[in-house]
Amino acid sequence: MSSKPLPQLPKLNHPDEAIERICGLLPRLSVEKVEQRDALGRVLAESIQTDRPSPPLDVSAMDGFAFRLNELNSKLMFVSGTSQAGHPAPTLVPGQAVRIFTGAPVPTGADVVVKREDTDEQADRFELKVEASSLRVGQNIRRCGENAAVGSEVLAVGTEIGPAQMVAIATFASSQICVYRRARVAIINTGDELIEGGSPALPHQIRDSNGPLLESLVRKRAWLQLTSRSRVADRYEALRSHIEQLLKENDALLLTGGVSMGDTDHVPNVLRDLGAAIVFHKLPIRPGKPILGAVGPQGQAILGLPGNPVSVAATALRIAFPVLKHLSGFGSILPAMLPATLVDPDQKSIPLHWYRPVQFCRDSTSGTFQVRLTPNLGSGDVVALSASDAFVEIPLNESTHQGPWNCFRLE
Repeated sequence: MSSKPLPQLPKLNHPDEAIERICGLLPRLSVEKVEQRDALGRVLAESIQTDRPSPPLDVSAMDGFAFRLNELNSKLMFVSGTSQAGHPAPTLVPGQAVRIFTGAPVPTGADVVVKREDTDEQADRFELKVEASSLRVGQNIRRCGENAAVGSEVLAVGTEIGPAQMVAIATFASSQICVYRRARVAIINTGDELIEGGSPALPHQIRDSNGPLLESLVRKRAWLQLTSRSRVADRYEALRSHIEQLLKENDALLLTGGVSMGDTDHVPNVLRDLGAAIVFHKLPIRPGKPILGAVGPQGQAILGLPGNPVSVAATALRIAFPVLKHLSGFGSILPAMLPATLVDPDQKSIPLHWYRPVQFCRDSTSGTFQVRLTPNLGSGDVVALSASDAFVEIPLNESTHQGPWNCFRLE
């Protein structure tokens, strides 16, 4: 076992400083091409631009009739043809109208579409039920390129592809698109006390919940690839051998436990002896103060999270996953924060950035969502964590008042 003293690390005052510091040392992953149908959940490595105007021509926004407004001499007008989506527009006969359906091309020369419900229609004519003075040029027409001109960027590099983004990809992208490779992630849970969930447990044993928690968070993110989840006893040589092997196969390691100051907390020394550079160790946060961030010898991201479940959840979402998002090419990596108002705040404060578990609730008067602090007994309270929906972030030394506070979801 190595007994060399750990080097002195710079003092960091905010979790964002730790994220920025380690991300500045980590390269992005390589790029690959995937079929459109396989792009959901991946991260764009190329800009998606329009290859033609959107819409590609003037189209009707309504079912109705298209004509030249200045040719409307009475409320009665004859119909010379029909325009349907997916077909070229018919020729507009002077002084007459074309029956038109939503999304169909507007005939050349037509400059207004009157809604079907504003007419009394017959097979070859219609009569306006509204005053002609209420019509205006361009009414109910979606102009060519009004959404976007040719060459407009619709999705930027670093965008996560969700259902909404698939619409733009299907509309404008080629059959294959460039995305960042999925980050290969291994989860390692350390501790002699850990046993598999569902197993009979002696009083001195703990069923591993950190592993399933992290696995569920990784599996929900299609831009990550979980390669393994394992448990290792608090033995220096066993931990070193295990981490050494996993570093050969992965882009990132998520560890829990073994990062504090106890005699069996071997993670910092193991990482240093394997050639990893420890970037930060300990942050002014609760829960999760002992958190460690390191860069492996081949540029792997290594996040050592404390062992208690509430600490794991808070630090994984607030710090570890932003680092993984950097690896994976995201343009914006910090967790999405929503303003949250606390019901029944307790006014407590601590000299640390405090991540407090909360439950969503609905204000009975306005119907808006608010949050309520989850009663809990500390970072090992798995019952409280299981009842929580999110964390509110209370800055150091600030009283936990009504807020609003930044809130990030536990998902």
